[in-house]
Amino acid sequence: MIKVMEDLQQDRKVIFSLIQKKGPLTKRTIQNLTNLKLTTLNRIINDLLTKELIIEESVGESTGGRKPTLYNVNSSKFYSIGIDISRTYTQIVLTNLKMQIIKEKRFSGEDWYSYENLIERNVEAVRSFLDVLNITSEYLLGVGVGVIGPLEREKGTQASPTDIGKFSFNLKFIKESLERGLRLPVIIDNGANCAVFGEYFYGYGKGYKNIAYFNCGMGIRTGVITDGTIIRAINDREDAFGHMVIDIDGRECYCGNHGCVESYSSIYSILKEFKIKYIKENKSYIQKNLDSFDYKDVFNLANEGEHLSKEVLSNSAIVFGTALGNYINLLNPQLVILSGPTIYNSDIFYKLSTEVAVKKINAANANIKFSKGGYFKEYTMAVGAAAMIMESYISPSAERRQ
Repeated sequence: MIKVMEDLQQDRKVIFSLIQKKGPLTKRTIQNLTNLKLTTLNRIINDLLTKELIIEESVGESTGGRKPTLYNVNSSKFYSIGIDISRTYTQIVLTNLKMQIIKEKRFSGEDWYSYENLIERNVEAVRSFLDVLNITSEYLLGVGVGVIGPLEREKGTQASPTDIGKFSFNLKFIKESLERGLRLPVIIDNGANCAVFGEYFYGYGKGYKNIAYFNCGMGIRTGVITDGTIIRAINDREDAFGHMVIDIDGRECYCGNHGCVESYSSIYSILKEFKIKYIKENKSYIQKNLDSFDYKDVFNLANEGEHLSKEVLSNSAIVFGTALGNYINLLNPQLVILSGPTIYNSDIFYKLSTEVAVKKINAANANIKFSKGGYFKEYTMAVGAAAMIMESYISPSAERRQ
């Protein structure tokens, strides 16, 4: 499969990509979109059919005369693997050429304890997918991996392990070990870039030039595409937005600054602030030990209308929404996707932060759209990683990330 895709001529890649993203399509529609001569198009389509990359799916509606044939990608023969490695979990998906999830597996961050064990768990999962589906690795394009940024590609490491937890990721080791274990090419990028990439090409971002993705959780991870290009910060930092200073005399952040967005709006900061206020106000309505109280407990209390938790969440949402408004004014995205545990578990946070952002943006950005979770929801980073593998073969602008 890898050789088939690598050997495709550019005109074949263009038609394949068109059918993949917009199919099923008739020849007439493809002609209208590409201005190719029918003889040239016939030759390209026949080649793609022979290679089993596309199929004649069905017949379309007739406008008079014979019903036209509809062409679509072969979604039951070739596949990509996407892996999302975060602080708290690892998500693995196997997708077809339409980026539809065929198989998936998720395990907790507590379920692996070393680089070697992490690789072993991922390799085992991929092999189990292949066994269950009765396919061989020759039908896989490769493996895309999304990890926590920032990245230092020259060194092959994760650049700043301060907030990762028990490990900083050795990207070079992960890449080489997965390639060795699966005998497939591996692309690694930060997870937020993977997410925005997948949404742009295959999700709700289709049809937009500029989109932004925010994952609100233990940290705030951000990916942006402008005019079809991922905007990359220094060392591919995905937490640059989270360390935007919103109050120069504000709370101390682990990065060394004061008043960063993350110091107000991350799960850790929300939970910490709730506990501080709960103790300070001498509250006593929580039935379990405060040390075992987690962010979902805070969100659940707020959803039930409890005053203190609503106040803490509202304040964090106002800070996030204010920073989001600044960000929108600067980069002018047409679509903003908000995702992650905070968004999924708190309607209060999502609703208030978007309302605040809209009030802060310039009139030129008034038509901006917001999406809660995006098209792929909790699978966005893993599917986006699989999409990076796909696009690395067929898109002239796609980057082969190492």
